[in-house]
Amino acid sequence: MKIQDAMEKEVIKFQIDDRIIDVAGSLRENKISGAPVVDKEGKLAGIISEGDIMRLIEVHSPT
Repeated sequence: MKIQDAMEKEVIKFQIDDRIIDVAGSLRENKISGAPVVDKEGKLAGIISEGDIMRLIEVHSPT
């Protein structure tokens, strides 16, 4: 078995300046745990995951 056998064929991408709340909602709606993030030219800038969002919330939440 190869990686291509496990990959999702229709990929949801986010723009680097998308709002976290919108990204979180889209991940939830599409039942996925992460997605690529592209810059203004469409070049891969990174990957955003549920874990990234949870850590961001944890760091910025009041104690």
